[in-house]
Amino acid sequence: MGGAEQAAGHRALLIRRAELTELPCLGNVRLADVRLASGRIVEISADPLRPCPGETVINADGGALLPGLHDHHVHLLSLAASASSVRVGPPQIVDVAGLRAALRAAPVTEPARWVRAIGYHPSVAGDLDRHALDALLPDRPVRVQHRGGALWVFNSAALGLAGIDGCDLPGVERDATAAPTGRLWRMDGWLRRHAALPPVAIDLAAVGRIAAASGITGFTDATPGRSAEHHRTLAAAAARG
Repeated sequence: MGGAEQAAGHRALLIRRAELTELPCLGNVRLADVRLASGRIVEISADPLRPCPGETVINADGGALLPGLHDHHVHLLSLAASASSVRVGPPQIVDVAGLRAALRAAPVTEPARWVRAIGYHPSVAGDLDRHALDALLPDRPVRVQHRGGALWVFNSAALGLAGIDGCDLPGVERDATAAPTGRLWRMDGWLRRHAALPPVAIDLAAVGRIAAASGITGFTDATPGRSAEHHRTLAAAAARG
């Protein structure tokens, strides 16, 4: 939890008319006012409580009051990056026409005009390779991530900019003629460091706001192969709240 959240947690807070699980002290009453101070519940009352000076008041309006939920398996940086990527899989995209339209409508944010697309599933247009992507969008470098996370597919323009022909990493899939198919397996670390690929905007504060709106107040980052830079990024984001 970051400093801003910790400070907020220690404010005096009154939650009014919240639904609680049954408590012996309240009998059959299901709606109550709940007062918190220094991050702890200090008073629960079936009768309305009078706000104290300086106390923040939230009207639950009959909503259930629960402890903060914790997401025990999330890839935080990937989740943040998804906000600036094009979604090309179900339920948003379900066929070839939708895929073509989504790729072509991708905003241009840098000179090379890269398209970064995520969430693809073969139910949309089968197993993609460079040629399939060339047919959909030949005039911009495109990279599409399978929703399983382990596979990126590049079109010919993207392969050329990234210099994949000269890459001898085992993740580069090649056809019978040794030409790259455009399918790159488990190469996220290499791609993240590649100078030809534009940096992806990462807004972890936005991730936190969206999660908090759903009652999620904690994460366990389960990203494999985390680097020291990854840890520093998460620690700095937490420190900023």
